[in-house]
Amino acid sequence: MRRSTLWSVVVPVVFVITGGCVTNPVGPVTTVDGYREKAAASIDVALGSVETVRLVGEAELEDKTFTSFTRQVVDDALGPMRTAEDTFETIAPPDDEARALQREVLDALVLSRRALVVMATALEEGDPNAIARAVAAIRPHADALRTLREKLGSRSP
Repeated sequence: MRRSTLWSVVVPVVFVITGGCVTNPVGPVTTVDGYREKAAASIDVALGSVETVRLVGEAELEDKTFTSFTRQVVDDALGPMRTAEDTFETIAPPDDEARALQREVLDALVLSRRALVVMATALEEGDPNAIARAVAAIRPHADALRTLREKLGSRSP
C-alpha cells in the first residue's frame, strides 16, 4: 500500500474518531430541553462512531487499509458508542415527552451499536462478502442517527 493512500484513510478516520470524543454531559435533568441536549450529545458520539466504521469499512473493501488497522479502528469506535449508550440510559427523563424520546434514542443507539458489532465479527471472520454486507447495513443506521439528530435541533455552540 502506498504511504499517501494510507494517510488519506488514516487522517480522516482520526478526525472522525476524535470528533466523537465529546464529553457526554451527565447529571440531573429537570426540563425536556435539557434532556434533548443530552440526547443530542449521545447521538453525536454514536454518529461519529458509526461513520468512522463505515468509512474504514469502505476503505477495507477497496484494499486501501490493512485489516489489522481496520479491526483496531472498529474496536476503538465501539468504546465511545457503548459509553454514549450506557450514559444516556442512566439519565432519568423528566416527563412523558422525554420518556418517549428516551425510547427512540436508545433504540437508535442499540441498533447502531449492534451494526458495529456485526462489522467487528465480519472482520474477524475475514469474509469480504460479510464485510460488504456489514458496511451496507451500517449506512441506514448512520442515516437514522443523522435524522434523529436533525429532529433534536441545532448543535450547541
